[in-house]
Amino acid sequence: MSKFTVYTVSLNHFATGEGVLMQVVVACAQSEDEALEVFWHAFYRGEPLPKTFWPTVRRGVARELLGHWCTAGALDHLEALALASDNLNFSLSCSYDLE
Repeated sequence: MSKFTVYTVSLNHFATGEGVLMQVVVACAQSEDEALEVFWHAFYRGEPLPKTFWPTVRRGVARELLGHWCTAGALDHLEALALASDNLNFSLSCSYDLE
């Protein structure tokens, strides 16, 4: 059986000062590359890889990042699910205009 690791993959993209796009995936994967594939499939299925921006990959559940949108209890539950499963895929996306 393969060993899975929990990764948080995030993208925080400012679109020429007009708005912000924030996307996050927490997934069990065998490598950072596989976690990036999960992220890309969740948000950009069928699209080519970007040339101007790239997601950040962190090991574990990035509580400091997700704490802006999720309660501490929800993050505790997410971490417990991640430890108990090798099939976790949690995604979050938001965008807003700066004008």
